[in-house]
Amino acid sequence: MKKALIYGLGPTGIQSLWHLSLEYEILGFVVSDERRIQTGGGGIEYNGKTYPIYLPKQIANLDFDKVFIATVVEHYIDEIKQILCEIGVDEKKIEVSVFSYVAKYARLNFIKITALMQEEKKISANVAELGVWKGETARYINAYFPQSEFYLLDTFEGFCEEDIKKEQSLNTKAKASNSNDFSDTSIEFVKQHLPNLQKCHFIKGYFPDSINQMPQDLNFSFVNIDVDLYQPILAGLEYFYPRMLKGGVILIHDYFHPYYTGTKQAVDEFCEKEKLKCLPIGDGFSVAINKI
Repeated sequence: MKKALIYGLGPTGIQSLWHLSLEYEILGFVVSDERRIQTGGGGIEYNGKTYPIYLPKQIANLDFDKVFIATVVEHYIDEIKQILCEIGVDEKKIEVSVFSYVAKYARLNFIKITALMQEEKKISANVAELGVWKGETARYINAYFPQSEFYLLDTFEGFCEEDIKKEQSLNTKAKASNSNDFSDTSIEFVKQHLPNLQKCHFIKGYFPDSINQMPQDLNFSFVNIDVDLYQPILAGLEYFYPRMLKGGVILIHDYFHPYYTGTKQAVDEFCEKEKLKCLPIGDGFSVAINKI
């Protein structure tokens, strides 16, 4: 059996492991961030086997046939390819995991189809995204809901320290995060990627404190929550769900994240309290809640 490494340790990396292990002997994972090794406990366990975690410089002398890049962030792919080439990995051995594309486009297709179904059923209201980062998903929401006022909520400065502390109290693996994670963005950067900028309203600040910047009588047909951490996700569900129209959809990213497990806990707690069900959308990351 051919041997392979997986570059990336997020949900896309784990999802790639599930499928690639049928065809390859997976030697382990590669990460650029040394914190992932520290918090991974020396390896990732799956089906009774422990897969080691390597830094790029540690794989130069390993015998392998492929390195599969597992990320949905497009600009990371080029960065990883450059790192691998710099340590002497043959370009022919470098391949982007197909599950990177599955994860990305399954999610985008879900948003697009939701928009089409709501248009058909004449479900029309505001849309929102809690957790914008660089606007990579926001631009599609803005395009797929062109008639809707779009509220983009984010600190635009990275995680809040208090939320990180809460996450770490829930799960020690969350020590991989810090307040600099996702801080490499700005409102001006996001604006460059939005096709219907005149429909966009930027709400900068810590959520839920930032909602005082929004009109009080808003309702919503679609909301994307992508903030990774327990506290803001729970607050987001508590704020948005009562304001959803019947037939509205809340999409929550990172429910299946191996490190930010506060996402799953927040969603499960909210659904149990409200007697709701969430369903996976097939991207290996996300679940959705439909307002009935």
